[in-house]
Amino acid sequence: MIELHNISNIGIGTWGIGGYFTSLPSNDNVSQINAMTHALNSGINYAETVFSYAGGEASKLLANAISLSHKKRDQLFITLSIYHWDTDTTEDVVKKTERFFSLYQSTYIDNLQFTLPLIIKLGFTKTRDLITSLVANKSIRYAGIINTNITGLKKFYTLIPDILRFQETCYNFEIRPKSVQKSILWSNQHNIRTISYQPLRRNRTAQRNWPILVELAKKYRKTQNQILINWQISQGFLPIIKSATISHIDENIDATSFTMDTSDIDKITAFRVPRYTYPKIDWHESRQGISLPMLPDMFDQDYKMKISHNKS
Repeated sequence: MIELHNISNIGIGTWGIGGYFTSLPSNDNVSQINAMTHALNSGINYAETVFSYAGGEASKLLANAISLSHKKRDQLFITLSIYHWDTDTTEDVVKKTERFFSLYQSTYIDNLQFTLPLIIKLGFTKTRDLITSLVANKSIRYAGIINTNITGLKKFYTLIPDILRFQETCYNFEIRPKSVQKSILWSNQHNIRTISYQPLRRNRTAQRNWPILVELAKKYRKTQNQILINWQISQGFLPIIKSATISHIDENIDATSFTMDTSDIDKITAFRVPRYTYPKIDWHESRQGISLPMLPDMFDQDYKMKISHNKS
């Protein structure tokens, strides 16, 4: 089994693999399988699967990639993330773990993650009891929490302090709300690793050509995306990235091959989007605010509107 300190610096994300909310008949499944197989054979040993992605197709394509790779199950660290929109009871969670065992021909899950709204739906105590039971029978090794504020993180940690080892959140060059930063700081202090999704905002950050990224890309002779990945790794994050081509995977892996000067890392860390205020985040799916996963997708339009408003 892969121990925590042996997890690769970047991981495989599967949103967009096989489709999005539903599978796409026109999707190039073969290319995506080949790309993930290449990633695994090139040393990436962390992958996340979500059964609701592409109507289950994403999980199947990842399983195909694993079977085609040279990697055995115990050479990989696989996270199963469970969301609130298709899960209502602890029995539903158990069924998903059994589905994982069948699909990935495995007897265990390395990390079982729950969204904060799902934990609230199931109940914190019931979720704790379920997790401790799954750990006791060796069905899972660790647990994680997704898209949480610091209040939910602390409460969940008090229930399973020896099991909670991951929190997954949106954190990138532009999207860094103070509430997310607080959770990350607290996680670092309690041996909880932060998994960051959309670390590149699906290439949209690089397309904006922020001056500091242009400058550093030129200095290190790397792409802006490589600068962003390297910066995240330097902070101790585990960025998960969906890459559908072998060339992009090689580019991502090469982002781990150099070290930036501390002063340059500090410049990126200190950056804040000028004249931009984040919208209120809806942590509990109460429809009073914007859910965290929406922030990276709405940023460009939101930033354009706010800049225009500030000028007028």
